[in-house]
Order: sequence, then structure tokens, then C-alpha cells
Amino acid sequence: MTAPSSFGIVGCGALGAMLADSLAVAGEVRTYDLASTPGRTHAPLADVSACDLVICAVPDSALRDAVGSIVPLLGDNSVVMDTVSSKVNATATLAELLPGGVDYVASHPLFGPPSMSSITPGLRLVVTDVRGGHAEAVLVFFAEQFGVDIVRMTSEEHDRSMAYILALPLFIARVLDRMEIDRMPLLDKLSIPSFEKLVTLAAIERFHSDGMFLTSQCANPFAADMREAFSNAVVQLRKDLNDGVA
Repeated sequence: MTAPSSFGIVGCGALGAMLADSLAVAGEVRTYDLASTPGRTHAPLADVSACDLVICAVPDSALRDAVGSIVPLLGDNSVVMDTVSSKVNATATLAELLPGGVDYVASHPLFGPPSMSSITPGLRLVVTDVRGGHAEAVLVFFAEQFGVDIVRMTSEEHDRSMAYILALPLFIARVLDRMEIDRMPLLDKLSIPSFEKLVTLAAIERFHSDGMFLTSQCANPFAADMREAFSNAVVQLRKDLNDGVA
């Protein structure tokens, strides 16, 4: 199986745009998005779907429609790859909607905007399912072309851990953002390093789309238990403080 040399990106938000720019060093890149993207000309969906590697860089809520729209347009050896950050639902969607002869990679890139602008060596790509030899060749391509570390696990293992590693920080960040902690009075005179970390966390949340936030909180079947555990810990801490317990 040969490495892909043409790349179709369905969904050109922050992650999709970053992937498009990074993959341009390895071949032709075509992008498609329902919305216009400043500085980028999109191709027809049929042309994007005919590429060797077709990446659906969309949130979980849009994945089913995206995959369904490209299925009749895929090339003979096209590989479909998703980038959804919650994998139980996304992995099942790929397996359900893609015909048996279509190779796919269910993945979660542990990288992307706003913290980075390109794929660099040492970054990790979590893979929860792979179908077919062409799909395996895609993983070899990412490892050899970009130095990406491929991390394989089940979708359940991924989502159980990501409920705390990803969903919890995004949940806390959204709370801090709603509290407008970066607008506190006398911030320029009184701020300390620990508080600055909270301000940074809240600021990063503003770069995440609502689709990404909802994917982390609603598509991950283990996120609700995480939020319940977090809420219970807050309630217990308040009770302890009311009782004078440190």
C-alpha cells in the first residue's frame, strides 16, 4: 500500500485549516466547507471526496452528515479519517456508514489550534479503529512524514480517560470564562502566577468552537459522570468549609 498523495479536508475550521496547511507539503490538498473561509478557495465536494485521504474535520454532531455526503463520491482507494475528540460515537458512525470496501481511520489528534499551527514531530495521534491496508498506510505516512506517534486504544478506553483529561478542563474553562475572571478589578496590580494560569485557561476556551465543547461534554458517554463527580466534590468542599474543616 502506498502513502496518500492527495488530501481532502471536509470542514475547514481551525483544525481543518491547520491540517490542510500541514499536509500541503506532502501533496495536493482540496478543502470543502459549507461556510466560506477567509483566504481559502474551496473545491467541490466531489473533488475533495475523490482524494486518497479524506479527513472529516468536523465535530461529532456533524460527522454523520459529513460521512453520508461523501460515501457516494469516494474514490476506489480513498481512506476516510475522522478527528472527533470523543471516540465511542464517532468510531461507531464510521463503521456503520462506510461500506465494507472503504478503509477508514477513527482518530483523535492530540494537537491543534490554538496551541500549535502545524504538525510537528512527537505529536500524538490516538487511533481507536482501523479498517484495511490503505488505512494502515495512512498511519505509516503520518509517522514517517511528520514524526507523529500513533497511539492505539479502544474507543471506550479513550473516552473514559478523556472525560477527565479533556472534558473536565474544558468544563472548568467554560465556567471561568462565564465568570469573566480576566476582567477582575485591579488585575494588573494584584495578579499572581496561579491566578494567571486560570486566566490563560479561560482565554484558551474562547478559541474552542461550541461544536468542540459540546463534543467533549455530550458525545463522550463518560463525561456526565465526570461532571457529577466534579459537582459532588464542590458541594462536599463547601460543606466542609461551612463546618470549619480544611
